Amino acid sequence: MTTANVLATLTAIAIAAPFAYADIDVEDDAPVRECPAFMRDSTLTLADTAGGSAFTITTPHAQHVPVLRLALREAAAFVERRAEELAMEAVAVDDSPQIPLVKITTQNVKAGLSMTIRARKLGDISVVRRQARMVEVLWRNSPCMKPADRPRKLPPGAVSA
Repeated sequence: MTTANVLATLTAIAIAAPFAYADIDVEDDAPVRECPAFMRDSTLTLADTAGGSAFTITTPHAQHVPVLRLALREAAAFVERRAEELAMEAVAVDDSPQIPLVKITTQNVKAGLSMTIRARKLGDISVVRRQARMVEVLWRNSPCMKPADRPRKLPPGAVSA
């Protein structure tokens, strides 16, 4: 796992559950978008913070809010644990860790969850922010976004999910 994957992992865990849905008004031969039902039509907003970045993820479907919150909290805990594991492995081989250590705090917001990702080391703040912007690009190009809502042009260096 590369440094650029810590927050991408967070989003991937949230959107990669084995659920699929198809738009009701599409033909039988239309492609099915792979997306967990609880993530369907969700929105993500991103902001830089003093120590990293903050995401707010909301859904317009009230029945999906509890599952969305639970999945995102579990993903946050996974990312924190994995970063610590990789840091310990890096120390064992006298190497620098591939994922910076982060502290992720969550807070319920109306219709979703806010997650603040803070770098534990001052020097990792720019890495966390860069990864957060990558997550935003992945989000905008994920199967959970309707094709019409996806950006027409990706930022330089971005890769479609």
